[in-house]
Amino acid sequence: MSCMGCYHTHDAGAGISKSFFSDYLKKSFPESHIAGCLSNGEIYEGHLTDPETVITAWVFDSAQIKVKLYPLELDKERETAGHIMEDSQGDNLKGVELITVKKDEYYHRVLNGLERLDERVMVFGGASMGHDSIHDDGFSYTESGDVCRHGVIAVFYYGADLHIELQKSLGWQPLGKELTVTEIKGKILTGIDNKSATEIYRHYLGVDLDENFYKNVIEFPLMLEREGIELMREPFNPQKNGGIALVSDLFEGEKVRIAYGDPENIVAETDKACQGMRNFSPEAIMLYSCTARKSFWSYFVNKEMEPFQLLAGTSGFFSGGEVMRSGKRIFEHNITLVAVGFREGACVNPPAEVHVDKEMLHGQLSILQRIATFARATTRELEAANRKLKEYAITDELTKVFNRRELERRLVETLHLAVVNGNDASFIMLDIDYFKSVNDNYGHSTGDNVLRDVSEILREHAAICSTEYGDASVGRYGGEEFVIVLPGVNAEAAYNLAEGIRSDIENHLFTGSIHLTASIGITSVNERDRGNYDAMAISKRVDAALYEAKNSGRNCIRVD
Repeated sequence: MSCMGCYHTHDAGAGISKSFFSDYLKKSFPESHIAGCLSNGEIYEGHLTDPETVITAWVFDSAQIKVKLYPLELDKERETAGHIMEDSQGDNLKGVELITVKKDEYYHRVLNGLERLDERVMVFGGASMGHDSIHDDGFSYTESGDVCRHGVIAVFYYGADLHIELQKSLGWQPLGKELTVTEIKGKILTGIDNKSATEIYRHYLGVDLDENFYKNVIEFPLMLEREGIELMREPFNPQKNGGIALVSDLFEGEKVRIAYGDPENIVAETDKACQGMRNFSPEAIMLYSCTARKSFWSYFVNKEMEPFQLLAGTSGFFSGGEVMRSGKRIFEHNITLVAVGFREGACVNPPAEVHVDKEMLHGQLSILQRIATFARATTRELEAANRKLKEYAITDELTKVFNRRELERRLVETLHLAVVNGNDASFIMLDIDYFKSVNDNYGHSTGDNVLRDVSEILREHAAICSTEYGDASVGRYGGEEFVIVLPGVNAEAAYNLAEGIRSDIENHLFTGSIHLTASIGITSVNERDRGNYDAMAISKRVDAALYEAKNSGRNCIRVD
């Protein structure tokens, strides 16, 4: 049985000769492969070591390893991904580890290119970052001994009997309101909600733009969501133009919130990751943990890593960005602990259950935990209040359907999409016939009940339509007039929907045994509108169709 060694050297001293390690290891273990980097902290046996060089040997019974270094240049990231894909060919590829040194490159382009790999291939890794986090002094190296300051090391793991498991822990919680990225240039975030990024941090956290900026904001990253995956984006160096350099990618239009570390939630997520790894029954575990977690935990940094060591031998390093595949997608994380389990052969009985020691939450961290609990409760209350305010802003108070302002916004949005994409769209306007006589003869309370009943009829029909075509929107346009916005619905389908509504209103017995009817106008996007984005023209057409229905004896439908 062949033995292969993959050495992960996390070197604390930039002045130490890498060729010395490479030459010595290759001489002692000529069949070995070497991959290493400078890190922000070395993990050995589940503990942060003192600044030193850590060499971890991975010896496999049958798995094979290939290590290769690739250049990483700005605007050539997709080429790098293509080269990695070419070299990934071979039977039984189970994992690709990426150790990167990032500068100004768009690393996400490399990761996007690697998503062509079979989904069963695990992709994981970390970014080199020196012990002095402020300075850009990361580097990596392989058995060649050459130091690389712009590049990606790919370690390919092959083996029919090799199994790899990925787990992660985040635990940070969103704080305050949702913000929009309004300007970003490369990795320099210059605008949030049309304000400078540093102004946002100054406003919400009272952080000044000085030499302590990074230390003050490292534990307060930006949180966002992509395709159901929570991601953090770590702020780095402030810029003279009010921008902030980010560790990883972010895009204009994305929604973000400032986040804070919640000790109790971090422990819960780490426990969950430990349980997932325990069920895998690993023989060895590799950890990539963000430097911000080391800063956050301080004296307790080992507590969340120790349980992994109880499952299997654990090593790794603190990085400037953690890579982990989730399904098809490959994301770069910040502020995250990524655990990678290795096993050759079948899963044996899992080891004893392990947990993070929660006693620390009741000691020196208890004050921080109480503050986090307060922030979490306050944030939930603010979110609930904001949802209510938003609902009030777009809802008609009496009928609980959309109000006129929201209807007009949705009409404009639907028309725009229909014109730009060539989609169908229709608009219905309805008026309750002789509604004034209801208020005059039965009182406004009965009139209000009639409006509620009509709203419910419209909602029921719109819900049925939504299941087939898309999100239909019902709203009260004013008085006894209602509008339905129908994206994706053509003229024929809109007419059939309107006829169902007209018939149901005619046959409905309203409060006080009242029978009523309704007049309905319809207009649909057609050749007149293609390339002609005119919401006012649509409004006039549907209103004219309704006017014609009322002039034609009421209780009927007219189409413009």
